Amino acid sequence: MARPLRFIPPESVVEVTMRTIQGGFLLRPSHEINELVVGVFGRAQEKYAMELHAFVAMGNHVHLLCSPRHAAHLAAFMTFVASNIAREAGRLHDWRERFWRRRYVAIVVADETAQVACLKYILRNGCKEPYSYCSSLSTGLA
Repeated sequence: MARPLRFIPPESVVEVTMRTIQGGFLLRPSHEINELVVGVFGRAQEKYAMELHAFVAMGNHVHLLCSPRHAAHLAAFMTFVASNIAREAGRLHDWRERFWRRRYVAIVVADETAQVACLKYILRNGCKEPYSYCSSLSTGLA
C-alpha cells in the first residue's frame, strides 16, 4: 500500500500523534523519560526551528501541536524526534525491537476553534498520568 501524500498549507497548525508498538508503555512516565523527551524536543526545535505550541508524552504515545513551514520541514523534524526518542528510551528499557507502531500521523487543524480544542486535548491528556510531561511552549496559535 502506498503512503499518503503529505501536503501542509502555509501558516497552518498541525496535530501530530505517534504511538508505540503494540501500545506498549515504553514511555511510561519517569524522571528519566521526562528529561529525555524534553531534551529531544528541545534539540529538534533548535535544529529545525519548528514552532512548537504544545506537546505531551504519555505512556504509549506522544501528541504535539506545531506549525511547520511545509511538509518536508515536518518530516525532517519528526524523523529526528522519533528516532532519538526511540533510541534513547529503548536504551533505558533494554528494548532492541521496533519502537513506534508506524509513521507519525499528522492532521492539519482546520480553524481557530479546532486549534483551541486540540490544545485543550493535549493539555488534558497530561493530567491522566501522574508523571507525564506536558508543555505549552507558545501561545501563537492562529
